Amino acid sequence: MFHDFSAQLVEKTNLAGQVWKFRFKIDGEPLVFTAGQYVLLCVQDKVRQYSISSSSLQGETLDLIVEYFPGGLASEYLKILQNGDSAQFKGPAGVFILRNTPLNKLFLATGTGIAPEKSMIETYLTIGGAARLYLFFGLKTRGDVYLAEEFQSLANRHKNFSYTYCLSREKSLEGLEGEGFMQGHVQDAVNNFMQYGNPADFEYYVCGNKDVVEVLKTYASSIGGLPEKIFFEKFTV
Repeated sequence: MFHDFSAQLVEKTNLAGQVWKFRFKIDGEPLVFTAGQYVLLCVQDKVRQYSISSSSLQGETLDLIVEYFPGGLASEYLKILQNGDSAQFKGPAGVFILRNTPLNKLFLATGTGIAPEKSMIETYLTIGGAARLYLFFGLKTRGDVYLAEEFQSLANRHKNFSYTYCLSREKSLEGLEGEGFMQGHVQDAVNNFMQYGNPADFEYYVCGNKDVVEVLKTYASSIGGLPEKIFFEKFTV
């Protein structure tokens, strides 16, 4: 059952290109949610679904990662929203959550599909989870890269986490610092990774637009991932 709540915008940050982070301070009691869930942003008489990107251990604030689309109802609303302005939400909801198992986990994300996976990863590592987490984040070029400093910080502090940015249209990696970048698609990175592992031994968490989700789900199955270990969520509103 959805819960109605309000929150004030306290931070608005351009992450890369048309991708923005919005941080809201919850009015009243902290928001109780499970990492990976989403909220509904109320705009006029409609709602738009956004996954929560912040840790579920920080219920006083709520982070959303949003790609701006000119003319989009929620995009235009958020574009003019200023710090201190109030927004109305419903939620949280959703079943795209991290399973409490000892299995190592692969996170396959493209674009703003990183939002719920960031929440899962950050929450799991903060509470001391022992499974190994591998993130493969698909973007087009180096100009699209965001959250790299945050993921590097997590990797420095938690030896059971690693990440790879998969840049499908980048012609050269020259000048990119660190080992977390490669040219190619998410599937290329996972193919390389699986030279050293058995696909059936992992859980898969897939997020992106609906077409990407279908492609990556099919891919995970094709390499030997077990259907009962492949998790995803298709947005319905």
